[in-house]
Amino acid sequence: MPDVFPARCVSSPITVGGLIMGACGGGGSGKQLVAIKPADDFTSAAEQYRLTRGVPYVPTPVAHDGLMYLWHDGGRVLCVDVATGKTVWQERLGSSYGGSPIVLGDTLLGMSMEGDAVFLAASREFKRIATLPLGESTQATPAVVDGKLYLRTESKLLCITPK
Repeated sequence: MPDVFPARCVSSPITVGGLIMGACGGGGSGKQLVAIKPADDFTSAAEQYRLTRGVPYVPTPVAHDGLMYLWHDGGRVLCVDVATGKTVWQERLGSSYGGSPIVLGDTLLGMSMEGDAVFLAASREFKRIATLPLGESTQATPAVVDGKLYLRTESKLLCITPK
């Protein structure tokens, strides 16, 4: 298989639906995301599809229920069908994003560099659930440990415990 990535890879690859997804880019924007189906003998692989629009450079995509969410550095979120790579929806949220989104049940969470935690429905329909101002900038990826949500800002570590 020829070289897949013509630019630098920053986000982490993910595996979902029997595919390995990896992205590359530069200058604050993704160039492409490639979906590869590995062969059973690990000696060859087949490209399933390649996305060249809406691809993030730094944030790592996340997947849930057969859908993959690409949260672009520039604030656009693209939802695609994992199996086909076809766009389900896309929405411009604004702001900039440096951390990766996470999935919390049926909810996506992304944190803007301007300091907002943005919650979206992880579904075939776009829906903004809430925006939580954090009070200062952040470039971190949220984390969940023992049922508690941790959000790191420029100078604070916040812990949210569900009721």
